[in-house]
Amino acid sequence: MLNISKFRVEKMVKIIEKKRAKNRTEFNKNYEKAIRFIKAGKDKKAQELSSTDVLGYYSVYAEAEKKEKQGDLRSAAKLYWKNIFVNGTDAPANFRRLLIVLGKLGEFEDELKVARVYLHFVGDRDRLWLDRRIKKLQKKQGGQL
Repeated sequence: MLNISKFRVEKMVKIIEKKRAKNRTEFNKNYEKAIRFIKAGKDKKAQELSSTDVLGYYSVYAEAEKKEKQGDLRSAAKLYWKNIFVNGTDAPANFRRLLIVLGKLGEFEDELKVARVYLHFVGDRDRLWLDRRIKKLQKKQGGQL
């Protein structure tokens, strides 16, 4: 469904890491610009710059949430994945919601693959939840995945 079968987990992780590194570089550039704007007394320009940086990915997440609530799970999954894979967002909610939606859709192979990708980025807070989810998926598939 997500068209991720052609990618190995390691390849997807590298693509996401590269995008996140690019995002950090861009964020740092914007931060430096904002500091210069503030020093020049251009607070409004600094505020616009910082809000644009953050809100770009939130709108995709918000749209995915909306689709999910409307029952359009396939569209929601694609948007969550876009935010992770294309945009490189590091908000854990995208991974969590994507895994839940894939489970509801019965897309267990994609769910397991995304979970394995998330293992490379997961924080302590979600680690136990993710480990349990992976074990549950492996059981569901009889250890085949």
